[in-house]
Amino acid sequence: MPLDLTLFSDFVCPWCYLAERSTIHRLESEYDVQVDWVGFELHPEIPLGGLPTTALFPEPMLQAMLGPLQAAAARMDLPLIPPAHVPNTRSALAVAEYGRLNGGLDAYRHLAMDAFWAEGRDIEDREVLGDLAEQAGMDADAALAFAFSDAGEQAVAARRSIASERGVTAIPTVLLGRLPILGFQPYDVFSRAAERAGAVARPPPAANCGPAGFCRGTEGPALEA
Repeated sequence: MPLDLTLFSDFVCPWCYLAERSTIHRLESEYDVQVDWVGFELHPEIPLGGLPTTALFPEPMLQAMLGPLQAAAARMDLPLIPPAHVPNTRSALAVAEYGRLNGGLDAYRHLAMDAFWAEGRDIEDREVLGDLAEQAGMDADAALAFAFSDAGEQAVAARRSIASERGVTAIPTVLLGRLPILGFQPYDVFSRAAERAGAVARPPPAANCGPAGFCRGTEGPALEA
């Protein structure tokens, strides 16, 4: 039976993006784990329409944050476009909840992460969200209708409540069984925790576990809401 791995994440969290494209991906390839992705609205204070990044982080702080992020992305050969604008992610997270209910969640969450961090797209824009939902195999019109409804907002709030009940206040946070891992940590932190929690190792692949960067990890902070 796969070990449950609960991942608390948001699309505008850069360390979440790097973790999902590196350490979490590698862990899934090397151990029998089942990922339950839980959307955690990192900046609920951001109004609809978003804010300039400098409204959230003063320029000196922003530059200090970007240095380690860009260095980590470069080591993993991952694209990372520093955003000038940070969207409100409630609707994007609601589309993820539609995918949880109707299929397409995992495909969508990867697409949405890449759309924001690798392509510089506005993931609050309805057209962008519809395109991502369609690429993930969802009914785009139905996904958008859900995302911009009271039901969609309630679904996002329910996920935040789950995080609160489990004591999660910052992301990325991973629960391997009951073992918590906070922040973007080296891969061996995850592998050791998986083994302690009873995860079964998969047979080694014939080749490397993925493209450049997918099998590396580095340390980084968690981001608090």
